[in-house]
Order: sequence, then C-alpha cells, then structure tokens
Amino acid sequence: MGHKMNLQLIGLLETLEEEKLKIEFFNKTYEYYRACVEAAGTNAVQGYLDVIKPGENLDWPIFRRGNSQPWPAKDFEMFAFLGRLQDYGFENPLISVQIKELANATIAVVLAEPRRGKELDFFTIETYNLFKNLGLSEDKAFRNARRLTAVNSAWGRTHSNNTSRGMSFGSLGDLESLKDTYPYLHDFLTNTSIFKWNRNIRFELLNLEYFDFLLARQWSAEDKEDLCNLIMVNLLQYLLKDSVAAGHSKLDCIRETRNGFDLVLTFLYYENIYKPKERQMNPDVKAIFQQLRQSLMQVLEGQSEYFDVEKIRIRLNQTWINFGNQPRIQRNSYVRQLYADIPELHGRNYYFNRLQLLRHGMVTSLRRFEYESHVMYFGETGKGYSSTPFYDASRNMLVLPFDMLQTPMYHTDWHGIFKSSSFGFQMAQQIFPQPKQFTADQQIASLAHPDGLCGKLLNTSNAKTASLLRHVGAAAVVYHAYTSKQDGQLQPEFTDMSWQKLFFLNMAQTFCNKFDHPKSLVYYTIVQQIFVQFPNLQEAFQCHKIALTAADRCVLYNGTNVT
Repeated sequence: MGHKMNLQLIGLLETLEEEKLKIEFFNKTYEYYRACVEAAGTNAVQGYLDVIKPGENLDWPIFRRGNSQPWPAKDFEMFAFLGRLQDYGFENPLISVQIKELANATIAVVLAEPRRGKELDFFTIETYNLFKNLGLSEDKAFRNARRLTAVNSAWGRTHSNNTSRGMSFGSLGDLESLKDTYPYLHDFLTNTSIFKWNRNIRFELLNLEYFDFLLARQWSAEDKEDLCNLIMVNLLQYLLKDSVAAGHSKLDCIRETRNGFDLVLTFLYYENIYKPKERQMNPDVKAIFQQLRQSLMQVLEGQSEYFDVEKIRIRLNQTWINFGNQPRIQRNSYVRQLYADIPELHGRNYYFNRLQLLRHGMVTSLRRFEYESHVMYFGETGKGYSSTPFYDASRNMLVLPFDMLQTPMYHTDWHGIFKSSSFGFQMAQQIFPQPKQFTADQQIASLAHPDGLCGKLLNTSNAKTASLLRHVGAAAVVYHAYTSKQDGQLQPEFTDMSWQKLFFLNMAQTFCNKFDHPKSLVYYTIVQQIFVQFPNLQEAFQCHKIALTAADRCVLYNGTNVT
C-alpha cells in the first residue's frame, strides 16, 4: 500500500503547478525531493563533509598531509562544535542528550554521560569504504582504523565513577551561571538551536561527577585531534546509516521526502485525490468502525475477569477516526508554521538539505506542545510516516493513513466480506484491548460467539501472547462483525468458493510479504494461530491440524500452492 501511495505522490510532486511552487512549504518539499534524485552517483561522504566543518576555516585533521603540517588543535572549540552537531540528532561520544516531556506539559533536556556499549570495531568493510570515499590510501586507512579503535576503547574506560548527584535549572539566567561552574556545557548548549525555538525548557544534569571529570580534564592537541577524527567517523556513520539506503531512485527519494514533509504531501494528496471522494468514503469507513466496535463488545461479553469491559466500552464510544493522519484543522498557516525553521533549500545540494531536515526534527521535538492542535501524529516509531493504521491512546484516536484508504485494501463498492476480512481486520487489530494482568497458568476463555466459535486462545506463559492475542482477538471481532451483519446472506454470489475460505484467505493475505522478510516467520505463526482458533475455518478447509511435515500439511488454497 505504501508503494502505491508513493507512486501517486511522485506523480503529484513532479507535476506541481508553478503557482503551487510559489507556496513556501510546497517549494521546500519539491526542492528536497529534486535534490535527492539528482544526488544519484555523488559521493555522500564528501557531500556531508563539504557542509560540516569542525570550525571556521578549519578542516578535518584526517585530511592533513603527513606529520609536517600539525593540525591547529587550538582553533578547535570542541564543545561548541558538539553543540552544533546536536541539532542533527547526533549522539556524540562526550555528552548524552535526551529530550523528554514533563507532567506539567513542558520539555526537559537531560544531559548525562553517554552509555558505554560494546566497543566499536573500525576494522570493518563499511569503515574501509568510508575511508576510501575520503580519498585515503589503504595504508592510511588501516592506520586511522587502528588509531580510532584505540581512542574509542580508551575513552570508554576513562570514566566510570557514577553518582546520584545532579542538578536542574530552567531559565536563561541559570544557563548563564554555567559559565562559571561548567563553561564547556555553556558552550555546548548555547551552540545548539534549543533556546532559539523554545525558551521554556528545563535542563537536568545527571551524574555531576562525570561533568566534574570533563571540567578537570586537560585536553592536549593530540586528544583534540583524536576526538575530532572519532567524531567525524561516528557522525558519518550516523548520517549514512539513516540516509537513503538503496540509492537515489524516485521511490527512494519520495520515501525520504515523506519522512520529513509528510504533512505537506498528505495535504497535496488530500486536495488532489482524496477530497473528491471523502463524502462517500468517510461515512462508509465510520460505519465499518461502528460494526467493529459493537462486535468487539459482544466478543468481550462475559470476559470481565480478563478485560475491563465497561472502561473499554466508554473509551470506544469516544474514539475518533483521523482520516489520512491529518491535523484536525488543515490550514496553510499551520503547515507554514511547522516548517518555518527550515531555511531555503538548495535544489542541487541534497546533503545540505538533509542536515536541515534533521535539524527540523530536533526543533519539532522541542516545540511539540505548540503543535498539539495541528502537528502530525506518529505511530510506534514516533517519527517519519506510517502506511498502516495505528491507535494513539493519548488522544483516543485511530489513525487511518491515506495509503490504506484505497484498493487493494479498501473500496466503498466492495462486498462486505472484503471490507471485514482485510480493511476491518487492520482496524480491529489497533482497537483490540490489552487484557488485565493475570498469572501465567491462566488462559483466556473463548473470545467469539456464545456458541464457542473461537476456542480458547493462548496460554499466557507464551512470551508472544500479547501480540498473538491482539491478532487472534481482532480476527474474532471481524468474523463476528461479518456474520452478524449479513443477515444469513454470507455467501457472495460472485464466487463458488465458500465464504469461510474466502474470508480467511483475504485476511491471511494482509500478512503477505517477501519470503526473506524479517517478519515472515512471525506472520506465518500469527496466521497459524488464527486458523487454529476457528474450528469453522478448519472445517471449511477440511483440515483439523497444522502439520509440520509437507505430506500432512493442511492445504489452504491449492490454486496458488499456498500451504
């Protein structure tokens, strides 16, 4: 579904009228996409380093030629530089920065010692290719890899004296006081864009013993040069890891553009494609949701031991559907405000543009409460875009991205069996509730019709119970919704295939993916469990077990050899 949506967005973006391009946020979106496509074949390593320098008129020390030209370490203002890199979301090796929401709807910036994980190995093919792209000889690449490994290892062992001593402050005046106590932290913070975009922030310093250690440290020229090289390699690894993985094709670039400008592209799609159909589609989708809501409550009837049924009923009655993951009020002024911090983008410099978009992500996280009424909502990842539905519990909102509101997932004219078994199933998975806490030796009773259509679900000793319960429970909900609405007319007239087979196969295909997909085995297990819980389906397929051997395996659909 995401692929189809991306193709549509490419078509819309590449045919934008000149008048549209005069609108600032449309222009930024188009320039970002165009620069991404035109970056094909360029050297990403060099592209980023042309934009980012360790200081004014200061080049990276790894490029100095021989030992006869010492690198001017005195000009390297290390903590000020790390502050500028913080705008890009880069996790530097000296100071950890976390942004969190406080209970009183303010933002806290937490500074701490970075977590020391496993030691980094710079003798990898990825690092070698990075050095190669920097123009280093094989000998110099090897020497730098050896030096960086030693520096990283030594720094990880330098400080391990953790204490609970900390401090917090919440005003610019307090920040100024850091000049006397922790001047390097003052340099770090004042070189970020934090205060430029949000002056109502609290700061927390954890483990002051560590910051005392940094304050007392005497940084030699060699220390600064080593750390500058370490920062450069770590920074490039970070930028290259999250950049366009498969290149700069149009599809790569529209995905990349959606990650940063999804609100603009959603606005574009809505105006050109969805708006003419919404008067017909929205009521139909709401009717499907209403059926699911009623079915869920019927499925949970008598399950008060495991579910807070009345609380679920109240919540579902107040759940609202967000069509397309849009702000409640879609206005040009809101979109313009959201992207106001992004400067004019360069149509031929993708690397500059991407750094500005990374910075925009940091700014948005700092201003999230300003945007509460009109910012985009995100799924589990908290960033980028989603092509699948997700439920936002904090707003009691079910988000249906436009990707889902089109064929082959949904169409207003489709038979109810398709609307329930695929589109309805996707929604039901999001609203199916978590059970109460219960012990591992308990089992959840039948979650279907009073006649016991769905057998006992899963033993809670299984670590995957919560996820499987949601899928199996959602299947019970949509099965119940379909059978209760059709007034006995369950069999579609357009096929001789039994409606049970058609229902299950249409549901099962929502888990289809490439054979080597990382979740293939997980999806296979889910489909198995859904099948196991429905005796009626087993009867329809003339199968009463899920066999492991090919000879005994139940054939679900021999037309395509799916077993």
